[in-house]
Amino acid sequence: MRSGDITMISLDADGTVGFDCRSTGNILILILWKRQTEVEGTVESGILAASWSPDGTILVLITGRQPLRKTEILLTSHIRRR
Repeated sequence: MRSGDITMISLDADGTVGFDCRSTGNILILILWKRQTEVEGTVESGILAASWSPDGTILVLITGRQPLRKTEILLTSHIRRR
């Protein structure tokens, strides 16, 4: 599995869980206190950009899917609290 370039990385408010999106499409959860990484999911067309909403409850992804069509991907913050 190719690791890909990091398109977004963030930490939760208490700094114990990280979130990493890769250009290859992998969405990773970084459980820092366990020094563990888990693949939460994969977007086959890749991830060009990603950002959490201001309140940290919704992750918005820009994918590499062509031609450009409306694609709804919803990840909520509950996956960040493990």
